[in-house]
Amino acid sequence: MVYAAAVQHCLITGGSGFVGIELARQLVAAGSRVTIYDLHPPAAPDIEAQLTYVQGDVRDRQKLTDASAGVEVFFHLAAAVPLTRAGKAFDEINVGGVENAVAACRAHGVGQLVHLSSSAIYGVPTGCPVREDTPPQPFGLYGPAKLRGERVAIAARSPDLAVAVIRPRTVIGPGRLGIFDLLFDWIRKDAPIYLLGACDQPFQLVSNRDMAAAMAATAAARASGEYNVGADEYTSLRTDLEALADSVGSRSRVVGVPAWLARPTLRALDALRLSPLVDWHYRTIDKEFWFDNQRPKAELDWRPQDSNLTMLRDAYEWHVAHHATLARSGRSAHRSPLTRGLLGVLSALPIIGRSGKRRPS
Repeated sequence: MVYAAAVQHCLITGGSGFVGIELARQLVAAGSRVTIYDLHPPAAPDIEAQLTYVQGDVRDRQKLTDASAGVEVFFHLAAAVPLTRAGKAFDEINVGGVENAVAACRAHGVGQLVHLSSSAIYGVPTGCPVREDTPPQPFGLYGPAKLRGERVAIAARSPDLAVAVIRPRTVIGPGRLGIFDLLFDWIRKDAPIYLLGACDQPFQLVSNRDMAAAMAATAAARASGEYNVGADEYTSLRTDLEALADSVGSRSRVVGVPAWLARPTLRALDALRLSPLVDWHYRTIDKEFWFDNQRPKAELDWRPQDSNLTMLRDAYEWHVAHHATLARSGRSAHRSPLTRGLLGVLSALPIIGRSGKRRPS
């Protein structure tokens, strides 16, 4: 479902990223004028001629303010994600960038700010479903910075500025790489899919298509509130990944590494920068984590269209078609192949629990 945006001019920070470019496509299709503000130009030949691109950093308040002139809806997606290990830049970008977005909106009388937050504000859930009023308990550097940034956005609400906050589950779809680059590589090579623990708890994802539609829906509704969004159809990460492998003819199967052994090891490798996995991955991937979607359905008339399996299949097929030509330069962290570190060794280990030869990669 694509939601028509009842606006003439939108600005998207981080618009060249994985979610941002899909949002731009949906807004362009709805007839909106779209400006992308990003460090990198949009790699989207299908719509580039219909976009205005401004190269800039969200930490540059004046440049961001200048780019916001004439904008009706300000979509703030730019952020430093966990994989970047950004250190103090988590605050500079994920908090300071929101402050600059608010300042830009106020300077030009922008009527709505749509801020992309994160399910990381909830930390490790103590119960599900996780709802909008579930107390946040973020950990590490990334989650607390996203929570502080979200609070900056919420505090800016006024009669003249509606502020919608979107909190997505893990976002998947064509072009998504990052940690999924490693998982898809294992499936493509018929290798074991190594996961932490049993990974047999309900684990929800959301497609970039549905994520962008939720953000566009907030603009169409002139919404001002917090919204948790995720798929309606999902099982466990183990079941969904094995179903993906089956659907693409791969013999890969999940191999659960005991959490009591793996978590301390991954923590140590993370500290030494020898693993691509950061605390958000190894502290939550084996935990039950899902939203009920009640509020966005009721207030935004939004419905997710993609199941976990559908979005994983779409992302995997894109990976297979492009893996040989991917380069890290000029891409956001979620659109870049993963630097595997010592985890890359796992792909070379003997195949466990199956017989037969590998398919050619």
